[in-house]
Amino acid sequence: MKAIHEQVREDPDQSNTMSTQSSSDNTGQTTKCKVNLTQEKNLGIHYTQLPRDNAKENSLIEALARCTTEYDYAKKYQSEMIEHLSLRCCDPDRFLFWPIYPRDEVSIEGMIMVHTYLQEEFGMIDEIVKDGKATGNYQIHENAMKRLIFLYGDSLSVSNWKNCFLRNAQQLAQFRQKKFIQCILDVHKCVYIQHGLFHHGMHRSEAIFKFFYGGFLQPLQVVLGRKRINGEPAKGKYQDHEQFLLTVYFAVVRYLLRRYMESVAPEDLMFRDSESSVDYLSRIQQQISEYRESWETSKNEPSKMLAMFIKITGSHYRSKLAVSNLDFWMCEYENCEWIGPWKMSNKTTYLRQTCEEIEIKYGGKCGEDTVLPSMSPLALEIMRLNRMCVLTEGGNGVAFDFVNGLYNL
Repeated sequence: MKAIHEQVREDPDQSNTMSTQSSSDNTGQTTKCKVNLTQEKNLGIHYTQLPRDNAKENSLIEALARCTTEYDYAKKYQSEMIEHLSLRCCDPDRFLFWPIYPRDEVSIEGMIMVHTYLQEEFGMIDEIVKDGKATGNYQIHENAMKRLIFLYGDSLSVSNWKNCFLRNAQQLAQFRQKKFIQCILDVHKCVYIQHGLFHHGMHRSEAIFKFFYGGFLQPLQVVLGRKRINGEPAKGKYQDHEQFLLTVYFAVVRYLLRRYMESVAPEDLMFRDSESSVDYLSRIQQQISEYRESWETSKNEPSKMLAMFIKITGSHYRSKLAVSNLDFWMCEYENCEWIGPWKMSNKTTYLRQTCEEIEIKYGGKCGEDTVLPSMSPLALEIMRLNRMCVLTEGGNGVAFDFVNGLYNL
């Protein structure tokens, strides 16, 4: 954090001013001191030399002490809304595991075999038996079109599953195969496959490292002595990358908050005349948001970089908490917001599949006369209420692809 403080200047919009640090003594007086990076190596000293103002902090704490009830309401809002929408959301789920099918879905040919096997196991199609012998041909189950199945996987599995439709459709022209292939194509639209939240989070973390590893996260990694981090969390040691990423995120958020406290006038941190607790909290939140957004458009590159790091990593962290809190709405919203980062990080597969998910879920207008169909409201709500699962009594939510990974392991 000392290295960060040396780079970010006193005013984000002043690119020619020298970097200084603020510290406070017991009297609340704020002093400025310049830091020599080559002489000081004590991280504890570095932390205490971040900008502090005891008088302003005491004013803020005293004001927040009058808002404990409102703060408690805001803190419990997420869990209360989830329980309102799904009364049994925290109950442990029961699982029925099929035997692992000895086919590899990383190729389209292997996925076609997995596709047919799963459709049969789901009761969507039945193999035709003639004279007591299986014929290798299939017919659609009588109740198949009334069912809806949700699958989750990584980007490769999602792509290969969707490619099965075209590969199967090519067999319609073969002699005496149309009616058997047609039933497989009909039930294909009853299965909705999308990204698993565990794989989604892993690739979000990889995109963040791609943006900020060189020149920012890597020097901090060296200073902190973190090992097993190479900037590619999706290829191994994901937990080490995740812990380091969140450590830096919390430190940068604290730094930005300290800078906000330094810039704001003391009277703005206190209650105003006839101001309610809700109005006060809303005003403080609005001030902090505007201060952070001013850094996002700052002419000072280090300040802008920190603000953009907070913005994109904060989205990743909210999605991570949303899974454990069973907040399907938050996951869905943040996934839609990641179209830009997928494009910038050159993850074209995730970009395309995210756009496809948005079209399938919400539909929309495509051209002047074409309107894309969307999922029915009932199907969409069923998917949302069953987006995460619970493994333990009163435990946190986890993603389905995470459970599948544990089962395969």
